[in-house]
Amino acid sequence: MKLPSPLWIYGWRLGWNNVQANRAGVAGRVFLSAFYTPFPISIRRIDHQLGVLGGAGTFLRFGLYANGGTLQAPLPDGGKLLIDTGDIVASSNLFKDIAINPTNIPTGWFFLCLETGDATINYIGTGGNSTIVNQGGEQLRGCFYDRVGGYGPLIDPCPVTTALDTANLVALLRYVQSS
Repeated sequence: MKLPSPLWIYGWRLGWNNVQANRAGVAGRVFLSAFYTPFPISIRRIDHQLGVLGGAGTFLRFGLYANGGTLQAPLPDGGKLLIDTGDIVASSNLFKDIAINPTNIPTGWFFLCLETGDATINYIGTGGNSTIVNQGGEQLRGCFYDRVGGYGPLIDPCPVTTALDTANLVALLRYVQSS
């Protein structure tokens, strides 16, 4: 059965823990959140609201990584970079609605990421409750990697990440169901 399109999907962790709070960015840090789809989809937009704007002249960027692990133990580490939005101005407009080239995602896990260009930026993330830490792998809690050399293009494939409860973004992805 094909679902009506377009629809929105939110991060896996948000469904378990909807406590939301501002989370401080770090220059050149890439925060990752797990998403799951039970059928193939084509992502068209990324929506996210910042809690605090970045300083003058700063940027952020979003991206998508394929699952580098397994269905039972999803992990962004080693996952192929599917999209990098490039620089998005972080010093204006708290609400970010980013159109992206349609990106096909197969059934299963994938990871949305946000790279922040300075420590002033605050993104909206889920709370730090780790009650589901070991359900399929630590990185389902949220994770991050620090980009060597500071802010810039996302790394392909995804480097080794570190689990962090507060790294999960509150974001929506607009999609249409693929055939």
